[in-house]
Amino acid sequence: MQIWRTTQGKWRQMPSFGRDIGVAADGTVTMIGPDNAPYRWDGKGNWRRLPGSGQAHLDAGPKGTFWIVGHNQQIWNWNGKAWSRVKGPKARDIGVGPKAACSSPVWTARVMS
Repeated sequence: MQIWRTTQGKWRQMPSFGRDIGVAADGTVTMIGPDNAPYRWDGKGNWRRLPGSGQAHLDAGPKGTFWIVGHNQQIWNWNGKAWSRVKGPKARDIGVGPKAACSSPVWTARVMS
């Protein structure tokens, strides 16, 4: 999918393509690229690849943190330096509240079998 952003009411297409995108409360932008790897927008016109691959969906938490659901349905959290696996149910998608931390609102959706 194409990535677009709005600035002062005008839409502009951004470089590259992505599968999912999230913006943290501090303005940090991360996306899942077409190669299923996470990328962080550097604010200078470039997407910088983060460690990891096989991601399916993401959402943003506060202060540049991100939560990802992998294709293996595991939940991961980016703390700004590294990914940590989060114990929880198998998930298909994830939603994160603005104050999400280990004890704050993180929601997941999954397919029941």
